[in-house]
Amino acid sequence: MPYLGERDEAFIADPFPCYGALRARGPVHRVRLADGRAVWLVVGHDEARAALVDPRLSREWVNASPDYAGPVGPAGPGRSAIGKHLLIADPPDSARLRGVVLTAFSRSRVEALAPRIRRATDRVLDAFERRGHADLVADFAEPLVGEVVGGLVGVPPLERDAVARWTHELAHPEDVEQEVRAAAALTAWVERFSGHKLRHPGDDLASAFAGLARDDPGALAPDEVPAMVFLVLIAGYRTSVHFLSNALLALLRHPEQLADLRADWSLLGGALEEAARYDGPANTTTVRFTLAPVELGGVTIPGGGQPVCIALSAANRDPSRFPDPDRFDIRRDTGAHLGFGRGGRYCAGAPLARTLGAIAVRTLLERFPDLHAAPDEVPDRHPGLLFRGLRRLPVGFTPRARPRTL
Repeated sequence: MPYLGERDEAFIADPFPCYGALRARGPVHRVRLADGRAVWLVVGHDEARAALVDPRLSREWVNASPDYAGPVGPAGPGRSAIGKHLLIADPPDSARLRGVVLTAFSRSRVEALAPRIRRATDRVLDAFERRGHADLVADFAEPLVGEVVGGLVGVPPLERDAVARWTHELAHPEDVEQEVRAAAALTAWVERFSGHKLRHPGDDLASAFAGLARDDPGALAPDEVPAMVFLVLIAGYRTSVHFLSNALLALLRHPEQLADLRADWSLLGGALEEAARYDGPANTTTVRFTLAPVELGGVTIPGGGQPVCIALSAANRDPSRFPDPDRFDIRRDTGAHLGFGRGGRYCAGAPLARTLGAIAVRTLLERFPDLHAAPDEVPDRHPGLLFRGLRRLPVGFTPRARPRTL
């Protein structure tokens, strides 16, 4: 059984050679993880597309085989400690909950957020524009996403740093103990916050969830409001930060592509889709469990709760679908990329990620025409299998002059 080594330095820095070697041997493999557990890993594009919508692959941990439950168990962090949410639900609950999330992130709601995103982007850039250097993770992506997503959900400004820290520790725990502590802290906060919104609604997403639960409990039960807020915070904070910083790194490492983008902003939408394909924020899906035997690419995965991970990063570099897949090309046809999932498993927050990315990237590049990666820049990545993101992204630029005062 191949060892994936998802916590090894080489894999963290660049998992694509490992995925390529596996894919050359077949589209589906049983691999051993760093913690000793085994999973079925789907690395082929066509097989990943099929697996994403296969009803025999359950997202509910109650269906996990006993030997996979691991040290934190089915009620562990991000699973069911806060109740059922979309990432751990099967039909019919998943369809019902997905409808709520899709309404929350409808095109009209996201478009209405654009002015707020522009103002937030300007404020974040104002904070470092005269320095001549910045870390685009700590100084740009993190505070921008914190303001946009935190404001959207209704998180009080003084509590956003703590919420962001807990979501970070859940997404990228140093160990199981940190994951458990962060899950407990965020769960307790979300439950208090959701209870407050049920009693004192405002003009925010959490209040909208609370109002729906009050007026139409068949669509969203009152005890599901905390889980819905929990999901939006985890998915909204981490994936948005990683999507934005990964896209900026790809552009900075391909100056000819960056120059083309600066010369023609109509390429921006395609550039962001290519970034999602080339180095997206979701390395794999959350784990699925077989309800029955599943055949993928000539491999039969047994039933009985066998764990299955769909490697989106690997599928998006499959040469059978994307010619020269390791090349970053903002003019590429990315129509079948899986950076945001597919079908009923498509990321409901993708419209927000695209809108935030488009505004943030263009504003940053226009304000700093000579933005460049620091000379000694070496990407420092977070470990882990689920999310793929940068710890830091140091850049330099010509500082904007201070206005003269009389």
